[in-house]
Parts: sequence; structure tokens; C-alpha cells
Amino acid sequence: MSGTEVFISSADNIELIRAVIAQGASYRFQAKGFSMCPFIRSGDVITIAPLGPKKIHTGDVVAFINPQNMSLLVHRVVARNGSVYRIKGDNVWSPDGVVPLENILGYISKAKREGRDVLLGLGKESFLIAFLSSKLAFFSLLMSVWKLIRPVFVKASPG
Repeated sequence: MSGTEVFISSADNIELIRAVIAQGASYRFQAKGFSMCPFIRSGDVITIAPLGPKKIHTGDVVAFINPQNMSLLVHRVVARNGSVYRIKGDNVWSPDGVVPLENILGYISKAKREGRDVLLGLGKESFLIAFLSSKLAFFSLLMSVWKLIRPVFVKASPG
């Protein structure tokens, strides 16, 4: 059955991710949508890692259950207040609202595009991206600069 695709409903996918993460394993799947462009694009393969002892910081990209409609989203943490987080997609104008820690399934530890690691957006620069995104100044700056710097940050991955 090589090449066969299996489609899983959002609710079933959330339960599957929870079960995998509960075992301490990572979960990899293909991203759909454009809310995190240009860092994560539709079709990129992203890996959700369990939080474990890791604390969530501003700038981290997390997989979470949107409390408004119980859907799975992958967006960036732009602010924190105790155990609740303000989360927002890099390519959207408004935040997702306040998300409690129990709705966060894990953090995005890796993204691959066409077999190559996506290096920009998940490293130390993520705090700056979150800051700019929270101030809404990010869109115009990002889209102007991204086309120029993209080749530097998308490199071939080994093996």
C-alpha cells in the first residue's frame, strides 16, 4: 500500500496525537494551511514533541487545541501570563485568544520542506518573531525581507 494516504478527522487526530505524546514519543504530520507562512507552509512535515520538562516560552511554536472550536492548530506563543498563553499565527492579524496549558499538546521541534530542514522560525530568532507578530508590524517587514533571505535558511538536510 505504498503511497496510500489516510485522512483522519480533526477530533481523531487530536486523540491520536494525545496518545502518542502520552507515551513520550513525537508525532509527525503534514501541515495544512497558511497561517504560519513563511516559516511553516502547507505541505511541510512538522514534528510535535512532548513538552516533558520543557517550559513553554514566548516564541515557541506549539500544537494546541483551540478552545473556541476544539480544532487542532499550530501557532506561535506571543505572550504568557502564568499558565495561560496568548497564541497567534505568524500570517494572521488576530491572536487565537488565551489558551490554557492543558490545551497545549506539544511544541514543534522540527519542520521539513521538500526533504530539507526549515531552519528559520524555530530557533533563537523565534522570540523576535513573536514580539513583532504581537505588535502586528511583522507582516510588512516579513514579506519584504523573506524573499531575499530564504535561500540562506532553507538548506539541504543530511541523509
